[in-house]
Amino acid sequence: MPDDHATIPRRKDGAAAARRARQAPFPELARGLSGLDARRSVAVLAAQWGVILGVIALAMHAGHGPLHWLAAVFAIVVVAGRQQALATLMHDAAHYRLFQNRLLNDTASDLLCALPLGLVTSRYRTTHLQHHIDPRGVSDPDWTTMQANPREWGWPKTARGRNVSLMRDALGLGILAFTQQWKAWLPQTNFFGRAVSPEPFSRATKLRIIGFYAMVLVAAFGLHLWPEILLYWLLPMATIGHLFFHIRTIAEHMACGEGSGMAYTRNVEAPLFERLLMSPLNVNHHLTHHIFPGVPWYNLAKLSRLLHADAEFAAAAYVSPNYLGRDGVLRRELTSSE
Repeated sequence: MPDDHATIPRRKDGAAAARRARQAPFPELARGLSGLDARRSVAVLAAQWGVILGVIALAMHAGHGPLHWLAAVFAIVVVAGRQQALATLMHDAAHYRLFQNRLLNDTASDLLCALPLGLVTSRYRTTHLQHHIDPRGVSDPDWTTMQANPREWGWPKTARGRNVSLMRDALGLGILAFTQQWKAWLPQTNFFGRAVSPEPFSRATKLRIIGFYAMVLVAAFGLHLWPEILLYWLLPMATIGHLFFHIRTIAEHMACGEGSGMAYTRNVEAPLFERLLMSPLNVNHHLTHHIFPGVPWYNLAKLSRLLHADAEFAAAAYVSPNYLGRDGVLRRELTSSE
């Protein structure tokens, strides 16, 4: 691989960017952008499920032959992208940024975002908020898990190592590792137990889990939709969807220099197709989110623009132009020259 593909951070002083962001007028601007809009949350949830059900219905009624398979592939790719959007909304709910009412926040997140992805909001929240305290530090459970599993999370990699890792994701092998490494997020873990870690589910959470999977079983076997669930939901989630998730996740904190804290986080200026598939709903503004985690997804891009308009912040912040391009985070920063 050419030398210009060596691991090169886009900026060299993320700590300076974080310090600048804490200075006036940015905290006041962030407070003004932290208010919740329930109508936006309802609309975005409806939009994701509208697209998902729409493309699946299109594929199911596309007839036979090449047109059917073309529609099926289109549906799988689109659904994988919308699954990333649901994960982003679950992430906002983990910060209580979906709805002001916390019961509504967690109920909507579990039933419409987390459980369809095989996760539980409250369990994800526990480790994610710890991650925010000291990203990549010794008290960050996500970073501890990643460090213990270098095959999936040891980056930068050589070009061959990168390709092998991403191919494993595309073939569905990465999701198997994920379910072992982050099993505390899964609904079956400690459902009936009394272990301290992971913490037992509340009664309300247990009812949501039981109710959701009862509806899935009725749809799968009572309405005979199990082939569609396998093909148009589980297949994209386990393959291309996990590939999208993996790329976005390693781009959030890897190859940002040595150390821990919010300084070792980047924003990615992703083009439209990457934002539709891998980083929907402004989740590519990860540095901005770590500095101001109270700002909901629909205001993150605006806050990022305000931050990057400041010369001092822009000169110090880690930022990459895209995920997949020649000069992007995956090929330039997360792929070594060796």
